[in-house]
Amino acid sequence: MVDNSKFLLATAGIAGAAGAALLMQATPVSAASATVTYSQGATTVWKSPAFGQAARYVTFKQTVNILGSKQVGGNTWYQVGQNEWIPGVYLKLNQSGSTATPTPAPTQPQKPVAQAPAATTQLKVTYSGGAVTVWATASYSKGSGQYLTNGQTVSAISAQTSGGETWYKLSNGGFVPSRFVQKVAGVTQPAAPATPAQPSTPAKPSTPVQPSTPGNGISQAPSNQTAIQKVIALAKQQLGKPYVWGGKGPSSFDCSGLMQYVFQNAAGINIGGWTVPQESAGTKVAISALKAGDLVFWGDAGNTYHVGLYLGGGQFLNAPKPGENVQINALSPYWAPSFGVRVL
Repeated sequence: MVDNSKFLLATAGIAGAAGAALLMQATPVSAASATVTYSQGATTVWKSPAFGQAARYVTFKQTVNILGSKQVGGNTWYQVGQNEWIPGVYLKLNQSGSTATPTPAPTQPQKPVAQAPAATTQLKVTYSGGAVTVWATASYSKGSGQYLTNGQTVSAISAQTSGGETWYKLSNGGFVPSRFVQKVAGVTQPAAPATPAQPSTPAKPSTPVQPSTPGNGISQAPSNQTAIQKVIALAKQQLGKPYVWGGKGPSSFDCSGLMQYVFQNAAGINIGGWTVPQESAGTKVAISALKAGDLVFWGDAGNTYHVGLYLGGGQFLNAPKPGENVQINALSPYWAPSFGVRVL
């Protein structure tokens, strides 16, 4: 068991180092712009060169202005606006003198990689872990205020690929990712409109069991305990492996990459590749109700910045931060988690 006070001081050291760095002027860089290279989800723009408070998000291939840079905790951070910073690992600097105008922040989705018109298609919601959000655009940026429930039928008027996955545009407005629905063969009658549901958690991208083929997922309650033990066992096999920002395994991990790896490989469940989608991978639970195998999050819902795997007995396994390895720590009121999510 790792000394938790050391973990907390090290974690606070990130913010402390960042705070000290803010007192100094950012170092100018020769590149005027950079392109976002992370393709597995949205990249967080932080309010300071530390993993503290998010300012907004940018998406794959989006262009941003570079105003300066700083070295914090051995990592290069680039300033992309006033009180806006991105870790250098997620950016590719463009050639010096580039005058590219930054792409707008993703209140609108990036231009789809591909788009294919489709005839009106009847879809049936297959996700049973909670309400499925209908999004305003083909991205996880803004909900439409509508939700779909398991077994509900809706009508889609087109399909397109954005952010590496297929989205259906619904006839009554909004978009839904294809992984939460399946086509209904031979159904031609008008689909039922999307009706408001009462989700127990904030509307965020819910991630179903993968693959979607019937019979291949972990669905029976009696098998849950076995699956939980497999997840925990696989997670413990990663102890001592280094933290690498954006790491998805098997040799290195960041916090969300570690959780994605163990659930995918031990239970066949894709919970998403970063913390915000992982919030909706199951049922939200209070910290006081945590059980072994639950995800445990730090930060507000929709803006979480760290995740670990609860082991029981007040302990959790996680990939803490750059410079440290996958380890087991004790929950502490001095760095209290915010909520848990029960996937199994």
